[in-house]
Amino acid sequence: MPAAPIKVLVVDDEPLARKRLSVLLRAEPDIELADECENGLEALAAITDLRPELVFLDVQMPDLDGLGVITALGAEETPEIIFVTAHSGYMERPFELHAVDYLRKPYPNHRFTSALTHAR
Repeated sequence: MPAAPIKVLVVDDEPLARKRLSVLLRAEPDIELADECENGLEALAAITDLRPELVFLDVQMPDLDGLGVITALGAEETPEIIFVTAHSGYMERPFELHAVDYLRKPYPNHRFTSALTHAR
């Protein structure tokens, strides 16, 4: 019996970034794309409702950033996280929060594959 697919949520305030991640994830046979969110407030609701196992989470977003999402959820409720950002200044804090990996935009496909492999 095959393993259940990994339920993944994509959170990014940039529509093109969300679309790219979604396209890459849909190409993976063991991934179920649960939903896409464009801000941290939507992410909190989706994580609570959908219970994804993995979240690709933009670090810098208006209203509530990715780090704020993690803080609001708390350690017990936080799924595995791969942070995504265009800003190199945010690299240290995500790992302090035990992120699985970190993608810096624009990232090549092999970095996406590497991060997803690490999460698996």
